[in-house]
Amino acid sequence: MKALPSGMFCPESDYDTFLRWERQGPNDVTNALAAINALGTASRRCCIQAGGLIGTWARFLAVDYDRVLTFEPNPASFMCLVANTYDVANITPLPFALGDRWEQMVYLINDGDNIGTTHVEPECAGDVTAPVMSIDALERTDVDLIYLDVEGYETRVLQGAEQTISRCRPIIGIEDNSLRDRYGTPAFDYLTELDYEVHAQLPNDDLILRPR
Repeated sequence: MKALPSGMFCPESDYDTFLRWERQGPNDVTNALAAINALGTASRRCCIQAGGLIGTWARFLAVDYDRVLTFEPNPASFMCLVANTYDVANITPLPFALGDRWEQMVYLINDGDNIGTTHVEPECAGDVTAPVMSIDALERTDVDLIYLDVEGYETRVLQGAEQTISRCRPIIGIEDNSLRDRYGTPAFDYLTELDYEVHAQLPNDDLILRPR
């Protein structure tokens, strides 16, 4: 681990990438929160967020939500996530990949040297392995926000959250870029079938969706 100017820790191998992101500012998360707050929904109980990376999003979300469960399967990132959030009582870091079912492990691989591109690789051995769980396995009844940046794996994660979505009808944020159909059906199409509609499209191509 290596400390950034802000005091946040990042994997030393990716220091230059995280330094560039830090200098750009937290625009992605502040834009997302502004769009969510514009909905005017009062309930701010539990937020489920993935990928957690080093904890920047989790720390911002923890200001607005009573409980933030943040998932990060890459061991190097997870170590930094824990170090960067240990002092925030309502953040719970979890070292799992999210998916549509429990699995003993999946392979993870990075695109190039950017640890932020860590994604599930179902066809061959990757760089590291991680256990997988579903959101439904948490059996929570208080989920008001699900926010996913999982490199195209969003639909699989949402399929593993179908009971939670039906029970809680949370606001849902997803990454919607060129990776949307990496694993099959795009998450937007899946959420449309669950009677969700777009509330906002953000400058980074994230979508904020709300139940109809």
